Amino acid sequence: MSKWRFWPFGPGYEGGFWYALSKFALIAVFLLIIVVYLRILFGPRGIFREEPERYVQRDKKKSRKNK
Repeated sequence: MSKWRFWPFGPGYEGGFWYALSKFALIAVFLLIIVVYLRILFGPRGIFREEPERYVQRDKKKSRKNK
């Protein structure tokens, strides 16, 4: 018996329906964690989100120069 028998990322679907479904569920959980992490960092009120006023001021300066 191999010690990697229950490793979830093996090739194929030889483990059966529930084994394959658990693989997809595990991958979905990983993707969901990544999406939530990015949402926290770059979403509304995020840590790395830039201030929108910066772009508004730049656009106002451009419109003044065009007049």
